[in-house]
Amino acid sequence: MKTYLAGPMRGIPQFNFPAFDAARDFFHGKLGHEVISPADMDRAHGIDGLTPIAITPRLSDVVMKRDIEALFTCDAIALLPGWEKSKGVAVELALAKYRGLKVLDATTGLEFSFESPPTLAVRYPKTFVDGPTSTPIDVTSLPGEKASNPKDIIGSSKLPLHLFPTTAIAAGCLAFLEGAVKYGRSNWRAVGVRASIYHDALLRHMTAWWEGEDTDPDSGLPHLSKAIACIAILIDAKAAGKLTDDRAVEGGYVAFAASLTPHVARLKAMHTGKTPRHYTIADNTSPLPETTHGPKIPNCPCHYCRS
Repeated sequence: MKTYLAGPMRGIPQFNFPAFDAARDFFHGKLGHEVISPADMDRAHGIDGLTPIAITPRLSDVVMKRDIEALFTCDAIALLPGWEKSKGVAVELALAKYRGLKVLDATTGLEFSFESPPTLAVRYPKTFVDGPTSTPIDVTSLPGEKASNPKDIIGSSKLPLHLFPTTAIAAGCLAFLEGAVKYGRSNWRAVGVRASIYHDALLRHMTAWWEGEDTDPDSGLPHLSKAIACIAILIDAKAAGKLTDDRAVEGGYVAFAASLTPHVARLKAMHTGKTPRHYTIADNTSPLPETTHGPKIPNCPCHYCRS
């Protein structure tokens, strides 16, 4: 069995490495597990637990991405003491439970017994805590809110639909209007759709947008509007039981991507100090010469034909 160790690190002496090391030795030496320890992964990246380091938002993101990719390769997650006070562990535990991994007690090796259902740290009733030395932050009340208002208490436990940007709704509804007048309203709920068709359409619109084309030449609508509609239809068709799931047979992408990720830090370190120019859409200032491209082509999305 391959087991991932999860526990608090930030704000604890030596980043809690001794506790992770003891759990690793117990699970590997006594139980015969293959063990993934964030402490060992940190050491592999030059963090020894003794030398003070600045924990920047970028570093936190890199470490969390690395840890999640490692967790995807495991069969179980083992919780170290104090796990409930860590935001990072809350995310890891939620992912582990979603994937059906075994949840073990790192001190005994037995299945973990929750006295109450675990929740993500950001959904604790009144506060979330990032490590034992952090100050709890109230995330449920707003200035002037009446904590005793029953409607507020009930409403705060429901989907926070107000968080979804109304600009995205406005953009997406145009693509749905186009679909309604062409194929009929909510047609996908009646006749069903194949996942691969909308996956391909999504990639086409996002690739065209990324390459600098804002507007779909066929419909005259923003590519991002069409992309929103593709994702929305996939979600809605699945919920309605009308999605034909023809996704590719499982390969080794997650493990393969995880194996390549260390090259990112290696390449950046190899070229530290270099400051090459990085080109963006802002550099699209000069059209291609007509001798290279030829005459302008109607509806061609390139910069020269659109100029």
